[in-house]
Amino acid sequence: MWQGVVLLVYGAFVIGLADNVLRPILVGKDTKMPNYVVLISTLGGIEMFGFNGFVVGPVIAAMFIAAWDIYSASRQGTPDESVGG
Repeated sequence: MWQGVVLLVYGAFVIGLADNVLRPILVGKDTKMPNYVVLISTLGGIEMFGFNGFVVGPVIAAMFIAAWDIYSASRQGTPDESVGG
């Protein structure tokens, strides 16, 4: 029983820390990145780059999202070549 309680408290602490403290510090409030992307990119950045990945991971994720939006917008602006054009 106590192991379950410890797991719940630990989970609530980690989720609360990531959402309420780390996200505004690392990413800011105006980025419009989903919470799960911030969490995964932060953890992945720490895994790949060590302590520096704490910042590098979300930055790489934000750059990927921006590049994907630019690519999507450019694809929508060009006519489809396969349709008799």
